[in-house]
Amino acid sequence: MTSKLVSEKLQKLLGKGKKVKIGEVEIEIKPLKIADLDLWVGLSDPKEQGKVLKNLTLKTLKDAFPEDSEEDISQISMEYFEEISKAIIEVNGLKKNME
Repeated sequence: MTSKLVSEKLQKLLGKGKKVKIGEVEIEIKPLKIADLDLWVGLSDPKEQGKVLKNLTLKTLKDAFPEDSEEDISQISMEYFEEISKAIIEVNGLKKNME
């Protein structure tokens, strides 16, 4: 949660969400924050990548669906994983780093 007293300079550094259509549902994908940095630990380890990607995806979807439980969110069909992953990469500015 962001304080209402955030300075103007800091406000410019806060990520902007983006509305995307996943399947037939439009959702807002919000960028991850420095506070979420621990979620990335292990991404370069092939043995940990699956768990890291799952945690990053669940965190992002929990932000998009705050009224739903993580258990309910985890039931989203894998057929949408590629679309969700692309949206997470784009919103977090990671596409530039992957080219």
